Amino acid sequence: MNYTIAYKTFTLREMEGKVNSPEMVSDIFREDWNPIQESMYALICNNKNEYIKVELARGNANSLAITPRELFIHVLNNNGCSVVLAHTHPSGDVTPSQEDLQFTMKIKKACDIMGIKLLDHCIIGNGTYYSMSKEGVL
Repeated sequence: MNYTIAYKTFTLREMEGKVNSPEMVSDIFREDWNPIQESMYALICNNKNEYIKVELARGNANSLAITPRELFIHVLNNNGCSVVLAHTHPSGDVTPSQEDLQFTMKIKKACDIMGIKLLDHCIIGNGTYYSMSKEGVL
């Protein structure tokens, strides 16, 4: 099944400086959690892990189709050196699915090949989060 991905760019209003913790990532996107639609964010960072730009993709109630190619177009176009991924689970349950884990490993492998550091992949739920970096997945 194919899904249309609508990208939009937005600026971070209240956060400045380095992306330095999963809690910070969760705080940035907590307000955008939606019980109807999955969303994926890429925080594109420079070589000091200071964010340059945020890209957003929207899916449907239980899935989001994005490829490494689509992600890296945005990272490279913004001269990114590292990236933090975050996505929402409309159910509120932040337990990573098998697809979440497979996608993360696929992105990590592509990042390693391209010399881009994958800092984390966080799953945002209703008032909570799961950090793949913190949990030792990355």
